[in-house]
Amino acid sequence: MKSQSKNETSVWKLTLEDKYGEFTLDFTDFSKTSRVLYLRQAFIDEIAENIRKYEHYQAAKSVKRVIDIDDNEIDINKIYVLLGVFKDESRIGFMFFKTETGALVLVGVWPSEFAGKMKEDIKLFEGALTSIIESPQDWIRVDFLLAV
Repeated sequence: MKSQSKNETSVWKLTLEDKYGEFTLDFTDFSKTSRVLYLRQAFIDEIAENIRKYEHYQAAKSVKRVIDIDDNEIDINKIYVLLGVFKDESRIGFMFFKTETGALVLVGVWPSEFAGKMKEDIKLFEGALTSIIESPQDWIRVDFLLAV
């Protein structure tokens, strides 16, 4: 699978599969930013707790295919995705790659409008993650996605 023609913004192509079929999201590349952003284990533990506590927090095996910015297919077992729908119905997503050391490094942000804002203010990343953990009432839905 080849990505569409290159433009000024490099994207990772994430194909997800659910009960309705397959669909693809374009995540703006964050793998080459000057500051490496990680998902800490403590966050994963806290999101797992929220998944146990709240119906609108879910974990699912729905990552079917990932194509990186160089059109290489990536091992989906190394990809973790966090998608959220805020109470105003705005949507955000973060794609993480598991390195050889086990660190989960941010490689993509969705949608492109949010990615653009995040490139201007990196604190939006921490703010979104904090809100997902500490303010579940502010979210309509939060999904933590793994390989099919």
